[in-house]
This record gives sequence, C-alpha cells and structure tokens, in this order.
Amino acid sequence: MNLYVKHIFFVLIFFIFSCQKKKSIPEQRPDISFYHWQSYFDVTQKEWNYLEQFSTHKIYVRYFDVDMVNEKPEAIGKITNQTDKKYDMEFIPTIFITNRVFMSLDEAGIDDLADKIFKLIQKKHQKLSDREIKMIQFDCDWSGYTQVPYFRFLETFKKKCNKKISTTIRLHQIKYWERTGVPPVDHFVLMCYNTGDVQNVEEMNSILSVDVVKQYVSRLRSYPEKLQLALPLFSWGVLYRENKLIKLIRNVDVSIFEGNEKYSINGNIVEVLESTYFNGYFFYKGDQLRLETVGSKLLGQTVSVLKNHITPQEIIYYHLDSIIINQFHYEQLENINSMFHHH
Repeated sequence: MNLYVKHIFFVLIFFIFSCQKKKSIPEQRPDISFYHWQSYFDVTQKEWNYLEQFSTHKIYVRYFDVDMVNEKPEAIGKITNQTDKKYDMEFIPTIFITNRVFMSLDEAGIDDLADKIFKLIQKKHQKLSDREIKMIQFDCDWSGYTQVPYFRFLETFKKKCNKKISTTIRLHQIKYWERTGVPPVDHFVLMCYNTGDVQNVEEMNSILSVDVVKQYVSRLRSYPEKLQLALPLFSWGVLYRENKLIKLIRNVDVSIFEGNEKYSINGNIVEVLESTYFNGYFFYKGDQLRLETVGSKLLGQTVSVLKNHITPQEIIYYHLDSIIINQFHYEQLENINSMFHHH
C-alpha cells in the first residue's frame, strides 16, 4: 500500500469512527414536564396531544394544599377526578404547604401531619391511576424560622412513605442556602417564577423579572445539589383597591378592555373609570388591574441568564391548561428547551 492510499485509508477510518462517536453521544436536552394545578383532573384530548409532542411521560399533579384552618393544619382544595377512568401516565403528587403550617408544630404534630398527608395522597391517587407512585413533591416557601420543623417533616414523611421526595426551592433560598439550609430530599426544583411581591402596587411583573433573576444566579453553582427547573406559562390580572391587593384574576387579556370607555389603559395597568361588573367580578371606580404575562420572549431572556449557571435535566412548566397551550406552541417551548442543550 503506497503512502497516498495509506493516508486516504486512515482518513476514512478516522471519519467513520468520528461519525460513530458523534452518533453515540446524542444532544441532551432537558425533559419537558408540566404541572397540573386545577382542583379537578380532566385533561382534554388536545392537552394529551400536546404532552405527546414533547414526549412527556409524567405530570406533577397538585393533589391538595395544606393550610391552617381553625388553628389546625387542614387539607384544602382537594383534587377530584372528573371521570371514572384511571389514567396511564406517571403522576407525581404535588402538595403545596403554607409556611405558617410549620410555625407552631411540635414533633408529635409533625408526625401526625406526615401520616395524614400520606394517607390522603394514597386515597386521591387511587382514584386517578393504578400506577405506583414513584415520587412526591412538596412546595413550601419555608423561612429560617420554619426550616427545622419543615425539614423534620420531610424526613418523617420519607420514612413513612418510602418514596423519592422532591421539593421546590425559591431563588432567595438558593442565595442564602447556608442560612436557610438544604432540604433532606432526593430531588430539587428551582422555582423560577413569582419573583416579585404581588402585594406591591408598584411592582411591574410579579410573575417573572429577568432583573430579579440576575440578582440571584451567581449563587446557583455553589448550591450543593443538582437543580431541575420550573418555569411559568401563566398570566393573570392583579386587582388593587386603594393600593391593596384584592384578588388575582386568571387569564385576562388587555384586548377585553380596549375601546371600552369604562376603562383607561396605560401600559399593563387598567384603571376602572366607572364601577362595573367584569366576568362575575365587581370593579369599583378607582380600582387598578395590573395585567401580568409571561411570553416566549421573556422566557427566552430568563433562560439566557440561567443557562450559564444551571444545566437541568428536566424543565417543569407551570401549568397545563387549554388556554395556555393555545398561547405556547410546541416550537416555542422547544426553542427555549434547545437553549439548554449540551453535548
């Protein structure tokens, strides 16, 4: 074999080997999942098709909230199955617990709470699916004051249920993690929304602010656990009366108020000029409605900031419903997802 042929031969071998090597290491993008946060479970065919497009194999389903009622922890907003059928999809029961639940619980109270929550999860799950529960997620904005009882609750609960436990982590809990502690769980989800103070009438967008995210990201790499990511896909109207928060109104669009003389619009602020009914709500003259939205542009800007500090294997979007899937097409979320891909 002369030198020229040898050279060609080795180039070909190298080329084939390189191709095979590249083939065997595919691009890794985060898996896409969704939260389901209604108090009833009834997913439409359109929503199932949407999940299928993303090859989504699990849903984080809010089973109930836990809050203080008559000075005792109580389950509220419990989910019901709208149909008799069981769903063949992995459900991750998700429980929202208010911080005040842990303000005054002793050890016996924590044990009792863990018992009751696990029994209720099993009862609700039985109505929805025959699949075994693999993981349970808790969502709690714990503080330095409630850290010890909340972490003790997580440890107690894990022993009782013998499942994997996941918890949400807010940005402030990342920034000051040495002070707020690292929960004793298996999975950690950075909740990258509700970044502002919804009570504050001066806030521009309490759902998501890139400027706020920028203030916290430098601490992400120092967090001692691998973080997954939760991002928002929702919008709402925040109603203020005399500068005080009155209520949150889901899925309100500015177009509803345009051309109506009872309202004046300035950017994302709608002022009520004349007392009137709106979608079953009564607006008083002088009320202010701040319209907060998250579009694919804002999500893209947020991910541009995050991607240098976090490499999630999963993105969970909040949340699945037919209005939202009309606003966020497959391609839009796939583009966001692809910003995270790594080799």
